Amino acid sequence: MTPTCNTEPVTIDLYVVTALGIVLAELVSNSREHASPEVRAL
Repeated sequence: MTPTCNTEPVTIDLYVVTALGIVLAELVSNSREHASPEVRAL
């Protein structure tokens, strides 16, 4: 059994994608930084 999703193509503005990428990168960076003391040493 394979899950499928039939959706219509979506067009997203380049500025929106860029902003979302920056926010996502910041969230990942902050979560890694505050995850454990060992990560801060790197």
